[in-house]
Amino acid sequence: MVPSKVLERFHKNQSDNRERTKATFADAVQVNEAFRNQGLQYLNLKGFTLYPDFCPDPCLRNQFDLDFLMPLREAPRCRNILAKIGYTVTGGSELLLEFKAGEDRPPSIADLYRPRTQRCLEVHFLTGEQRQDKYNLSETSFTNPCLRSWNGYQFASLQSAELFLAQALHLFWHLQSEWTRLSWLFEFRNAVLAHYSDSAFWIKVRNHTRHRMLAETAIATALAFAVNLFGDFAPRDVTEWVTEILPQRAQIWIEKYGNQLLLADFPGSKLSLMLQEELGLGSKEERRRKLFPLHRPPTVAKATRRTTSLSTNIGYWSFRTRFHLVETTRYMTEARRWRKFVGKVKQKVESKSSKAGLHTACVQQDI
Repeated sequence: MVPSKVLERFHKNQSDNRERTKATFADAVQVNEAFRNQGLQYLNLKGFTLYPDFCPDPCLRNQFDLDFLMPLREAPRCRNILAKIGYTVTGGSELLLEFKAGEDRPPSIADLYRPRTQRCLEVHFLTGEQRQDKYNLSETSFTNPCLRSWNGYQFASLQSAELFLAQALHLFWHLQSEWTRLSWLFEFRNAVLAHYSDSAFWIKVRNHTRHRMLAETAIATALAFAVNLFGDFAPRDVTEWVTEILPQRAQIWIEKYGNQLLLADFPGSKLSLMLQEELGLGSKEERRRKLFPLHRPPTVAKATRRTTSLSTNIGYWSFRTRFHLVETTRYMTEARRWRKFVGKVKQKVESKSSKAGLHTACVQQDI
């Protein structure tokens, strides 16, 4: 049923991605060796660590960068080590630094799966047990790392339960943004199925969520989206556990709008702001700023020829402006529909409750 040209392109993409994965892993080995040789305390995060629970073969993943996790006190040494192997800081904050090496230009969509001349790397820093990053991890994660291996090379990573929680949180934050890669949700489903009958694993997951803010909500939200898209696949006790966590309105919202949010064309949808409101996250002011941004989009291209850089950025700015106009209008339309829907449901519930109350009163009167 698939046209031969499309099938040929699929095979070419797969072949290109296999070469790219090997090149990316070679970069990962180089960075790991550099960190190890200097006695740096660190862990590999996401990427190759998702094998085999989340993905049976890293070559099936489209990995854009490398991610590492380390204590904040290691930041100065991390910068120096990466500088020696060609990486420079290109952005970030106190708890996140972005590094790049190689050619500084945005990749072409046509070459999406081919090896790139530009290498990207992110380092996530932890400040101690009292303060936690967006993955809800602490420095205790370094005391008992899990050694994983691929292509004959061993590297330190999170334990399986912590890795599952980190990916759930990664999905959770993306589901509140404009765009989420469907493959992440599919990999989350794979991980649930990989541990389907492993009761000890689920006990560890629950233990990890008890003292970590939003951890249970993150798992419940990710699972609700995955079930809505792929059908019921999780163990019954896990489904019952997370169903109790999500607010009922949030569950109904995911059933009604979840697939619209996930299947929206790139660059995504602002319906995520509705989800954020149902989960009780963020403020009205934050959502307003996202609906009506007053700042200019970031620069995406720097070129030696000013005209090339300017034309590229103008094209991007116009693309983003159109996105904001279209998606803000769509958000406002769907928000009104959602309020009406909730109002009608509420009226029905209140009507049934009042009828039940009247029935009870009649019975009591007869007695």
